[in-house]
Amino acid sequence: MKRYFVGTLLFAAAILAGCGGGSSSSDDTGGGTAYAAAVSTSFSPTVAKDQATGAQDVPLHWVYAVNNGQPITVSVSGVSASLSVPSIEVKLAPTDLKRVATISGPVSGDVSGTSYSGNVALTVEDDLVQSNGTTASSREALGIDLSLSAGGESGTVQGNVTVDHLSPPYEWFLDRSDLDQLAVGYTTTISSSGVTNANIAITDASPIVVTNAPVTVTDRWTVVAKLDTLSVRGKAYTDVVQLTRETSLPDASGNLVPVTIQYWVAKGVGMVKGVGVYNILNSADVVYELTETNLTQD
Repeated sequence: MKRYFVGTLLFAAAILAGCGGGSSSSDDTGGGTAYAAAVSTSFSPTVAKDQATGAQDVPLHWVYAVNNGQPITVSVSGVSASLSVPSIEVKLAPTDLKRVATISGPVSGDVSGTSYSGNVALTVEDDLVQSNGTTASSREALGIDLSLSAGGESGTVQGNVTVDHLSPPYEWFLDRSDLDQLAVGYTTTISSSGVTNANIAITDASPIVVTNAPVTVTDRWTVVAKLDTLSVRGKAYTDVVQLTRETSLPDASGNLVPVTIQYWVAKGVGMVKGVGVYNILNSADVVYELTETNLTQD
């Protein structure tokens, strides 16, 4: 059963890594929470104004389709699986500057001829800080709640992983209004150091416990192109910048391996499209497309 957990968790965590925030304007998420239409000048907004009233500190949300709902085939530790992924929702509460990305829903797959199914709820929460015109993360927490059944067996994984005390706070490069003024080919590297703590319980296995392990986060951003317009799922966005982010994610053995994520960000909206190149999963590229947000360019 553990091999099913490893593959599913690595896959879901990698998918979440592609959504840093950010369809037309919508007043309702479909989940019962109303969001006012909002406007911003940032390419990855953390704060925005109410479009109608001009009020500050409007809650924000984005919903992304992953691979257009089609199964994604991955291979981890010699185990191949075909996984269907529910959508990803990103919420941002401006009053406390918490950005939360969530995958929640059923998962299913096939490993070496054995079908498995279950439910997953993974949440990444960023504690953001703003200083001198930049937005940065001082702490990131991953919450895990996974249950699977396969071949007459069932089990769960529950726990959390945090990256804390980041110094300097890790800058979120996309939250700025001047991306379209940077030259194509512009490159910057952002690095931050902190500690990792983890406590994860796995059915019929020893818990994973990590205490104050040093960690360094390094991202390399490159401006690839600047587009007047980009159409995503039938919606046209203007003032779009395409970038790549070279970063690292842990593999099944815990070692960091390089991954590349492409972002298309629209001014005033955030990420409208993304493509994750996850060599860690030995999978085809994973495509993210914005389906809903309360931010508008209108």
